[in-house]
Amino acid sequence: MSEKTDFIDAYFDKWKRDIERAETLLRDDRFVLEGYLVLVCYLAALASQRYPSLRDNEAYCQFTLEYSGKRSFYEQIDLLFLYQWPRSKFRNHGLSVLSG
Repeated sequence: MSEKTDFIDAYFDKWKRDIERAETLLRDDRFVLEGYLVLVCYLAALASQRYPSLRDNEAYCQFTLEYSGKRSFYEQIDLLFLYQWPRSKFRNHGLSVLSG
């Protein structure tokens, strides 16, 4: 095998192990949210590679819209509304989901 092939195999083997860890978390009711968080982080990493000129939050949104197959669903979600909503955990804890 060539160096390129070895590199590609190692890269995707790492991704496979990471996804398997996320699956383990998702199967345990105590760690479901952590599993989702891991998967969202992986998606964000892919998005930043796919759209290197966009800010992280913009890349994530574009990636989700383009590759989820659920564009019409996600286009109905207004993140600014969720941020401003009085019961929003993001707002109440001083976190900004919009700052990227």
